[in-house]
Amino acid sequence: MEIDAVEIEEDNLARRIFLVSESPEQLKGTHALKFIKWGAREGFDEGSTVQGRVRTGRNWYDITTQRRGQLFFPKSQQYRHIIPVNSKHLICNCNLYDVYVRVGINPEQLAAILNSTIVALNKHQFGRLMGREGNLKTEVVDVNMMLVPDPRFATTSVRRRLESAFNSMRQRKALPLVDVDSTGTDWTGELIFDDRQKLDDAVLELIGISGKQEREILLAELYEEVTTLYRQIRAAEREMQHHRSATARQGRATAQSIAAEIWESLDTRPAYRTPLDFVPPRVRAETINLPVEGRARIVPRDMFHPDSLQIGSTIIELGDPVRCEFVKELFRIGVNGNIPVPVQPEHCFNALREHQTYTNETNETFQGFAAAYTAEEAMQERVIKELWRKLKG
Repeated sequence: MEIDAVEIEEDNLARRIFLVSESPEQLKGTHALKFIKWGAREGFDEGSTVQGRVRTGRNWYDITTQRRGQLFFPKSQQYRHIIPVNSKHLICNCNLYDVYVRVGINPEQLAAILNSTIVALNKHQFGRLMGREGNLKTEVVDVNMMLVPDPRFATTSVRRRLESAFNSMRQRKALPLVDVDSTGTDWTGELIFDDRQKLDDAVLELIGISGKQEREILLAELYEEVTTLYRQIRAAEREMQHHRSATARQGRATAQSIAAEIWESLDTRPAYRTPLDFVPPRVRAETINLPVEGRARIVPRDMFHPDSLQIGSTIIELGDPVRCEFVKELFRIGVNGNIPVPVQPEHCFNALREHQTYTNETNETFQGFAAAYTAEEAMQERVIKELWRKLKG
């Protein structure tokens, strides 16, 4: 939400990130090491993705990366269409995708094309609306399938027009593509800007519309379709807001009532999945019995015992720390009884990683729904927990 233009300005970003890759020995005597030790005391080093980092030979706190995208593509979007240029080589979180531009493609020209209204409309063909709040989500698979005009086929004239229009757009803030709350047939929002119209005209010529008059007709049709689409989405959103207001009038909304309303509004509900669902079929597995209650902790191997997981007074010998992490995560999310644990640690590792991705994406989806109902972060967290309870059934 801090990105309000096609050029990211560092001064507009409220958050900072701790980036360090040196070992504790190299950091001896620094405040950085004190911060890392504090994080370990808080348990930040125990998550499955963090432990996955350790298993690849990196320090648990090391989230540095040598590769930064030249552009960012947002995972979630509503009425704005912004594909920002990352000229400052910033690092992004999971709400943005790094775009790595292929050799032979000019990043500035690709950025111009990606910010066009043609691409804005195209992403609705490959993404999916989450609930009825007008929030469009595009996953990596969606973005990879999207049809994007190739700047390598642009003429010299088209390239110059793309760059000129985009440079103009970089000097101002981006507006929603359409003023969704107004009526009438006049162009609104971003569509009224001369630089956007010139950008879209150049992209239309790039895809083969050579006649100026034909491009003018198509541009008008494009803007009409985008305006209609966004206002239809907004109408559905207003209807949902009306239902929320009605619920609020009946009494103070609770996390349970908000979660119930969100759950009922979902056209397609996600499936509940555990790490077991990400284990490939027909892999060799060992059946163990997980107790219902107790505190779980991993017991490292010593000269008498292999790597084990202790739950209460029960000790489960698993022989590998990755398998211990796998079983510990199953216990944490409430799986118990007889379960098959893959014998090969790499199957456990991959299943944990894929399950973490699934968990993160589901959390983000629930977060988007909760934020549409309440701005209070504590309430959002409670709503998300209630949605997980409903998902688990």
